[in-house]
Amino acid sequence: MFEHDDWWSLKPYRMWLRRFGGASWFTLGIIAIVTLIFLDLMATKSLVLPIVIAAALGVIFLPLVNFLARWHVPRWLGAVICIIIIALVAGTVAMIVHGIATQGESIVQTIEDAFADIETWLGDARISQDIAGWAESSTETAYKNLTGGFASKLFNGLASMASLGLGMFLSFFILFFVLNYAHRGAEKIGAVNRT
Repeated sequence: MFEHDDWWSLKPYRMWLRRFGGASWFTLGIIAIVTLIFLDLMATKSLVLPIVIAAALGVIFLPLVNFLARWHVPRWLGAVICIIIIALVAGTVAMIVHGIATQGESIVQTIEDAFADIETWLGDARISQDIAGWAESSTETAYKNLTGGFASKLFNGLASMASLGLGMFLSFFILFFVLNYAHRGAEKIGAVNRT
């Protein structure tokens, strides 16, 4: 007669099957969590990207704020100085890109004039027309590839300027708090580690 003992525990493959089943469920759980986090980040990318940028800039500029704090500059003022520096650099880059975009036609005309001068120079140097034609067509093809891709990306970027402005404002706002209050978190972590 069978006893009501745990007959499963008498089987030699009990531990192997239990470990395999547990590992399988653990793996499926990790895949599900990573997938949900990824989908959540994709849905909230307009918020996540400014936070990531602010965190990265905070790591870069936190030593400057700490340095200014050692010279008795208030941390909030050091954070504002860092944000002004970042805004000036971003503004300078934006003006350069805007200048290239608005003066694109004159730049193209200057490059075409340069090609004409090169063609004249090659003709004066008595280089065969085949070589001159090959050099001109290769240069024009490379120029069209470079400027065509740049212009299309630039115009696509202009369509999302409002989103960029909102993201920059959010990044600067978060960056201010990261730079101003990061030392408090470090002090708390140090106090926990000392105990």
